[in-house]
Amino acid sequence: MKNTLLKIVVAFVLGIGVVDALEYRAISLSQQAYAIAIAACIVLLAGLFFLIPKNGKNALRMFFTIGVLLSFALLGGFRYQQMHDKVMSEWPTEERVYEGKITEGPTERKKTNRYVLLLNGKTVYAYLPKTAHYEVGETLRIKARVKAPENFEGLDFDYARFLYHHKVAGTIPYVKERDIEKIADRRGEKAFLTRVSSLRSQMKRRYAQFGFQEEELGIVTALSVGDKSLLSDAQRDVFSTAGASHVLALSGLHVGIIYMLLSGLLGRKRGERRWRFVKEVVILLSLWLFALLSGMSPSITRAVMMCTIYSLVKMLGNNNKPIDTLLLTAMIMLLWQPFQLFDLSFQLSFAAMLGILLIPASRSGNYFVNILILSVAAQLGTLPLTLHAFGVFPVYFLLTNLIVLPLTYAVMMCIVLWWMVSWTPLVAWATPALSWLVGKMNYVIGSIASLPHSQLHVGKISWTSVLILYIVIALIVLLLRRFYKNYSTIRSAMKIET
Repeated sequence: MKNTLLKIVVAFVLGIGVVDALEYRAISLSQQAYAIAIAACIVLLAGLFFLIPKNGKNALRMFFTIGVLLSFALLGGFRYQQMHDKVMSEWPTEERVYEGKITEGPTERKKTNRYVLLLNGKTVYAYLPKTAHYEVGETLRIKARVKAPENFEGLDFDYARFLYHHKVAGTIPYVKERDIEKIADRRGEKAFLTRVSSLRSQMKRRYAQFGFQEEELGIVTALSVGDKSLLSDAQRDVFSTAGASHVLALSGLHVGIIYMLLSGLLGRKRGERRWRFVKEVVILLSLWLFALLSGMSPSITRAVMMCTIYSLVKMLGNNNKPIDTLLLTAMIMLLWQPFQLFDLSFQLSFAAMLGILLIPASRSGNYFVNILILSVAAQLGTLPLTLHAFGVFPVYFLLTNLIVLPLTYAVMMCIVLWWMVSWTPLVAWATPALSWLVGKMNYVIGSIASLPHSQLHVGKISWTSVLILYIVIALIVLLLRRFYKNYSTIRSAMKIET
């Protein structure tokens, strides 16, 4: 079966999508029904496998292929249904006392702080007063009424479905401080989460202690621990207008930069397989530590998992294709969390990577040419999704990436060096140097954002338009690749003749 992995992933994704559409229309099947259907497919496939001779008929082989793809589609539906049953919950209509553990937060809102609580095994958004502060891992006893996710009047957005796809089973609109009680820690129950959260808080406090200014502090904190709460709304708007939002949101870009930094620091020793193995293990452990410190956001987790799969395959000595690694990562991520398929950051991450892999960089080795090609490839991969979600296109994205990507690499390298010298007298020189570099990056992005017509407002497009636009982009890419191939062939032939 040609392109086996691609077909399997497509079938699995379709299985998730179809069951989601059925659930949206209140048509649901039980986990047992999917399990029976998968078992029936396996029995059928086993029978076909023994029936098909080595030189068997094409019809039987076709049925076997269909059976394999149907099995993975049913598996996608089965995993979706499992997650659906975990998320859905009926809450009492009156106030009750709940005990919940904080798993994430706080996220600052206008009048409250939002925390993510685990109540009775369900994820709940709790909006608590700003007058009190709670840490990840703490257990709270709360007297409140939990409401099922619902949409707001006048909002052209299915907020309830958005929360459902993010596995949020309910919300606690507001709780007074007198109705919240901290429960004494149980031995070992919150140790790990608290230590990680405490380490992140210490890192943020250390930045502030050394005198980073407000704007520089927000960027440094966002790039190192993934906390964007210190960024002002004006800063966010400037980065968005310039097409540089991906710099602030920790993602595969930052994981790739750290991977390159660590590879350079650990050096290259050719021909020593044991050293290469140790080097890859050290890099992967460092990346997972970075993911923990940055809060294990989905985008960072995806990027680190992709690096892990790629490294494992490389250490096993297989000559894998990067696009197969991307597909395998997507399959593992969706098996683990099928609802991620509906997460915009998940879609944008893989669309950008797919664009970069399908439009390879130039072989000339010219840095600026490669940056331009990679920027265009990533932008083409995400363009339809961006227009669907925001309806806005950053006009100067090429200029932004050409200047900002090297600056981002330099800033992250300086952050690593700053932490290496932060316990020595050298920090007195390292802090102003890092502040100056971050300030320059902020100034450059602000200058690009202030250029005329920096954003093109085209309006949000439908999913049908997204599909059509992707087809058009795919045809253009295929034509350009064929033209480039023919051009290279003719050029090589002319060189041979001369």
